[in-house]
Amino acid sequence: MILVYTEGVLPGPDDFMRLHQAQNWLAGQGWYDLKAYRMAPPVGADMHWSRLIDLPIAALIGFFNSFLELAPASRMAAIIWPLVLFMLAVTAMISICDRLAGKEHRLLALLFFVLSINTLAEFKPGRLDHHNIQILLLILILLGVAKGLGKFSSYWVGLLISSSIMIGLDSLVLIVGILGFLALEWLFQKHGSCNRLLQTGIRISVSSTVLYIVSFPPERWFSNNSCDAFSLFYLSALLLLSSASIAMAVLSHKEIFQQNNAMIVRFVVGAALSVAIVLLMFSFFPHCLEGPYGNVSQELKSAWLDRISEAKGIIDRFAESPSYWSSQAIFLAIMICVTVLVLVKKTTTKGELAVLGFVVFISILGSFYQTRILRTGIYSVIPFCVILATMSWQWLEENLVRSKAVARLAQGLLCLILTSTFWVTIGLVASSLTSNEIISAPVASTKPTQVEEMSVCTIDRSFVDLQTRKASHIISDLNTAPALLLHTKHSVEAGSYHRNGNGILNVLAFFDGPINQVEKIADERAADFIVICREDIQQMKTGNKLNVATSIQTNQLPNWLEWVSKPNASLAVLKVVR
Repeated sequence: MILVYTEGVLPGPDDFMRLHQAQNWLAGQGWYDLKAYRMAPPVGADMHWSRLIDLPIAALIGFFNSFLELAPASRMAAIIWPLVLFMLAVTAMISICDRLAGKEHRLLALLFFVLSINTLAEFKPGRLDHHNIQILLLILILLGVAKGLGKFSSYWVGLLISSSIMIGLDSLVLIVGILGFLALEWLFQKHGSCNRLLQTGIRISVSSTVLYIVSFPPERWFSNNSCDAFSLFYLSALLLLSSASIAMAVLSHKEIFQQNNAMIVRFVVGAALSVAIVLLMFSFFPHCLEGPYGNVSQELKSAWLDRISEAKGIIDRFAESPSYWSSQAIFLAIMICVTVLVLVKKTTTKGELAVLGFVVFISILGSFYQTRILRTGIYSVIPFCVILATMSWQWLEENLVRSKAVARLAQGLLCLILTSTFWVTIGLVASSLTSNEIISAPVASTKPTQVEEMSVCTIDRSFVDLQTRKASHIISDLNTAPALLLHTKHSVEAGSYHRNGNGILNVLAFFDGPINQVEKIADERAADFIVICREDIQQMKTGNKLNVATSIQTNQLPNWLEWVSKPNASLAVLKVVR
C-alpha cells in the first residue's frame, strides 16, 4: 500500500492501463469511446475493455480527488478497489462453505482463500485489472447455483453470467460448463431443475440485452461482430442459450417429457437445440470459428501472442520450467483426488457439490489449453478442501485420542498441502536450482518496504527525465508503455494489446532489428525518445547480433541515439538525434 501511494507502483501494465482509461473517462472521454489516443497515435489504440470496471474506479478517484490531487487520489482508488473486491470475494466464498460444510468451519474457508496464490496475486493493492472482479463474479455464480443467494438465486446467476461475459472472457469456458450442468440436471429430471433453467434463461436474456445496449452506441448494435470481447456474437449466443433453456423448461410440462422414456426424449431435444445453436452461430459469425484471436495476423501470433506464457497450456509451460510445473501438476492432481473423495464421501449437499466439482474438472482440463483458466476456476475447489479438512480432523480425533499433538500436526500439514501457495513455493525452490528454467509466477515480495526489482521501471520517479519535457512520441518496450501514459504526458507506440498489432510489430522490429536499419522505424513513427526497462532487454536478445536493446545494455549506442538517463539506470531513456 505504501509503495502504491508514494511511488505509484502498480502490479502490472494492465493495471496502469486500466487506471489511465478511468482517468480519461473522468477527463471527458465518451462512455462508448474506448480508444487510448496516446497509444499508437494519431488514430489511437482500441482497448475493447468494458467501461463497467472504469465506473467504480472513476467514482473512487472522484471521491478522493475532492480533497487530494489527481495522482494521490488515483493511487488511493488503486488501493481501495482491490480491497473491496477481496472482502466481497471472501464473504461470498465463506457463504458457499457455510452452506456446504457448516458455519463452524469459517476459518478454514478463510485460510484456503487467503493462501491461494491467485488471491495473493489478483487482490494485492494496485491490482486494477478485471481478473479480480471476474474471480468475484465466478464465486457469486457458484454461490447462486448452490442456492445461496436466496429465493431468486437462479435469477442472480443469470445476471452474473451476463455481467461476467460483458467484462471479459476469462470465465467463458467455466460458464458454458455451468450452463451445461444445469442442462444435465434437467436431463436427469432433478427436482427443481425446470424452474432453475427457466429463471436462469429469463435473466440471461434480459440482462445480456440491457448490458449490450448500454455498452455500445446504437449505430454499432448490428455491426459489432468482434470475437475477442462482448459483442453481437456473444449476445446472440447468450440469447440462443437462454431461449433454449426457457424452451426446455416449458416443454418439461408436456406428457412426453414425463413418461418412462422421458430421458431419451429430453436428450434428443437437448442435443437438437445444442446443434442448432452451434450451426446458427457459425453460420452468421463464421469468422469466430478460429476463436477470440482469429483476427490476429499470423505474423503477430508468431512474433508475440504465442509467446505469452499464460496463454499456453500446461504441457507447453512444462517444457519451459519442468521443476515448477511438476509441482503445479502435483497440486492439481491432489485437487482432483480431494474433489472425487468428497463427492463420494459427503452424503448431504451432494447436488450443490456436484456442480462445483464439475467446474473443478473443467478448470483443470481447460488448463491444458490455457493455464489462465485456473486463475478463476481453481477457486471452486476451496469448499472441497474445507470439507476434507473437517473430515480428516474427525478421523484424527477418533484414531489419535491419546496423541492430540500428533493429530494437530498432521492436520496442519494436510491443510498446508491443500494450498496452492505451498506448491508454488516448492516449485520456485526446485526451479531455482535449475538455472535454465524460466519462471513466470506471481510471488509476494519479501521486502515490502523496498521497491521490487521488477517495479523499478514503472515507479513515478523513474520518469523524472521525461516529465519536464514537452509532449513527444516514444518507442518503449510493451510492458513500460502503460506506465509511461500514466506518469507522463507523452504518447507511446504500443502496449501488449492485440488490437494494437501494427504498433506491437513496430516495437518488436525496432528493438530486435539490425542496428543499422531500425533508425528508419524511429523516423517513420516520428519518435523523439526511446525507453526500455533493462529487465526486458534479456527477452529481446536474439543470438549475438547487435540490436538496439543490446546496444543500450552494453552502452554501444549508434550515432543517432544519445543518453537522457544515466547509462546504468534501470529505466533507460534515450533521445533520437536528428
